[in-house]
Amino acid sequence: MFFLLPVLLLSVPGALAWKDQCTTFAPVIANVHLLNVTYYEANAFVNLSSPLQTITTSSLPAFCRLQLNITTNPATGKAAYSEVWLPDGWNSRTLGFGNGGWSGGVPYADIALAGAQQGYVAFGTNTGHNGISRDGSFGGPRNDDAIIDFAYRALHLTTVAAKSLASQYYGYNHTKSYYMACSTGGRQGIKAMSSFPEDYDGVVIGSPANAMARLQPWTIHQSLNVQPVNSSRWIPAALWPVIHKEALRQCDSLDGVTDGIISNPEVCDFRPQLITCRKESNTSECLTVDQLESLRKLYSNYLDGDQNWIFSGYVPGGELGYPTGLATAEPYQISTDYYKYFVLNDTTWDYHTLNASAIKLGMDINPGQMDTNTPDLTAFFARGGKVIQYVGWNDQLISPGNSIKWYKDVYAYTLANSAINPDEHFKLFTVPGMRHCFTGEGAWIFGAASQRNTAPPLENNSKYDIQAAMVEWLETNRTVDHIVATKYRNDSASSGVSFTRKLCPYPQQAVYQGGDQNSEASFVCK
Repeated sequence: MFFLLPVLLLSVPGALAWKDQCTTFAPVIANVHLLNVTYYEANAFVNLSSPLQTITTSSLPAFCRLQLNITTNPATGKAAYSEVWLPDGWNSRTLGFGNGGWSGGVPYADIALAGAQQGYVAFGTNTGHNGISRDGSFGGPRNDDAIIDFAYRALHLTTVAAKSLASQYYGYNHTKSYYMACSTGGRQGIKAMSSFPEDYDGVVIGSPANAMARLQPWTIHQSLNVQPVNSSRWIPAALWPVIHKEALRQCDSLDGVTDGIISNPEVCDFRPQLITCRKESNTSECLTVDQLESLRKLYSNYLDGDQNWIFSGYVPGGELGYPTGLATAEPYQISTDYYKYFVLNDTTWDYHTLNASAIKLGMDINPGQMDTNTPDLTAFFARGGKVIQYVGWNDQLISPGNSIKWYKDVYAYTLANSAINPDEHFKLFTVPGMRHCFTGEGAWIFGAASQRNTAPPLENNSKYDIQAAMVEWLETNRTVDHIVATKYRNDSASSGVSFTRKLCPYPQQAVYQGGDQNSEASFVCK
């Protein structure tokens, strides 16, 4: 729905009026400094890049691009770079986007395609530093200002600024404020809901890296499970398709259709020992006893020496992504940098020395308050806030068990500590065959963060687009009973649709009822 423009701007030709409004815009907001302003006419060529995302397109509506320097700590002069894009045809809503990994970069693709193109005032930040997603060296040692900016401060202040800028630019306030992101961005969204419940009205988050003090040691643990390379426990890349084939043989058909995807790994009793190597076996087609033990550890919950839960393990079905995820020759750099620059302040730290003391120290320090594993969203819910969370069952970087555990924790906490019905405010959707945030063998296109740069949802409506579903749920109170995800041939919309699938609110799963197995209409949530 689009809203009427201010009378002043309606009194002159639209495009000229907006261009003049943009190029002469001089907002006044404390600690927000306008670096540059650019007006892009409809279908102008936009080519922008940051360490996080790139956008190259000529398909955007007319908009005003504000480049900002936001002072995050006046006492030290620390600042963050942020951008706010204001479309001529504003839908009266704001939509913020988060980041990924340690990345210090503006999420240009999301701001452009999921934000401004859909009529939102869209914004994002570099979280106070410039850097690629795996590099955490900005954190130190002991760079507390940068850590706090990354953890929450830069995004919070950008959100506040974006709302004020929209009001000054258009002459009236926004009606609703939204947020959408995945991974680190998911963690940022949880931090906003728990610490700044007024920032957003509707939040869509994917596979959040919220339990940082548990996620990072688990990441190292997963790699250590198969190291060293060429040892008896190492699982080479060529063996993972063999393991995947066996997992599918045992569990693919449990949802009623054999389609190369395990729809619900929770009901898959995977027995990899059935492909144990025998004396006469070709070792390229089976697993040794030591490799089976490595696999068992990868799929098991990570426990400390006292059997306390640290993090959930991998699940059957994602084997094609695991050798480039965490079952690797070296740990994912994000995890080792976490200890080097944020916890231990020791740039020479050796990940082989990870122990219970280091894990506990990370939990105790909680650098920058970036660990947002809290189950308390009651203040956000009490003001009418809603959240849709999603996670790929084949996530190779953050176990889907993390999202499920947090959902259950929030659900139980809300029931125990308030009169709020969590079903009216929180839904979790599991995505069969999707890896971390995007891509994979399953139907993974549904308009979420970091997806539109590959392909758009099949239609821009609440049936196929998760953000549109959130808007409908929040603004009309029509519940989201399913979302339809699309798998394009070769993951390209121009190649046509391969198949569609219903995504169901957890713990429901899509079950085949007969008919065309490539159509979501042949599945029901139950």
